[in-house]
Amino acid sequence: PDFTRKGDDLYHDIPVELYTCILGGKMLIRTLRGTMKIDIPKETENNKVLRLRGLGMPKFGKEKEYGDLYAKVNIVLPKNLSEEELKLFQQLSNIKQQIHAQ
Repeated sequence: PDFTRKGDDLYHDIPVELYTCILGGKMLIRTLRGTMKIDIPKETENNKVLRLRGLGMPKFGKEKEYGDLYAKVNIVLPKNLSEEELKLFQQLSNIKQQIHAQ
């Protein structure tokens, strides 16, 4: 139920924390072949689609050939931030405003 099939390819939405999207990192995702670790590039935007070759459905009549898995990033915003976290976000906002003012 987590995957949508289009031909030999599979599509899957993956929730990724904001920090991982900004800084980059690794995360575990489920595939039809089990759980695997993938790289999330730094500054990954919301709705970006990551192509994972050969992790889709078997190709009909072609032995050992598979479609691809397309994982769409859905950024998860942090909740219940501490006062310190909110201050850090405010500092980042101020820095960004200063850069754009120049």
